[in-house]
Amino acid sequence: PQHLYLAPSDGSLPAVRLNGNLVSGGNVQIFRFSPDSARVVYLADQATDEVFELYSTTLAGPPVKLNQPLVSGGDVSSTPQGFGLSPDGARVVFVADDETNDVFEIHRVPIDGSAAPVELNTPLPSGGDVGSFAVSPDGGRVVFSAEQDVDNVLEIYTVPIAGGAVSQLNPTNADSVTKFALNPDD
Repeated sequence: PQHLYLAPSDGSLPAVRLNGNLVSGGNVQIFRFSPDSARVVYLADQATDEVFELYSTTLAGPPVKLNQPLVSGGDVSSTPQGFGLSPDGARVVFVADDETNDVFEIHRVPIDGSAAPVELNTPLPSGGDVGSFAVSPDGGRVVFSAEQDVDNVLEIYTVPIAGGAVSQLNPTNADSVTKFALNPDD
């Protein structure tokens, strides 16, 4: 198993394991520190082998699961872009096929797991998925690519990180948008 440990760089204290117990074959895949380093968010198949879920923990632990229960075959996306933190570290944004297997949607949840995840996209068409996303530099919005209106046509949308109205950013007559970036001053 691949565990997640934290140790001071000067070696003055022993390493502390941050993740919970892993099932046989389980591994921590990806992790990110909150901006204040108070919490670590990690993706692992901790409870069930090959079922990747999102956890948050402090040095004192224990880990808290951030995603809602997953459907059979569901996962939190294990791509490097599968989850991210708001600039203030208060929220985690993630992509998961938690309601319908192989239908990836975007969610946000408090980093401490104190509330249930909120879905940020509107209902997707048959075959539709959310692709990549970015949290705005001020932390107020999430910009994401999705086959939100038509399957196999990626478009760019924005939504308040707290949830609310989803707005399309690209022209409605455009072909699929394959890449986007946020202006750091936005």
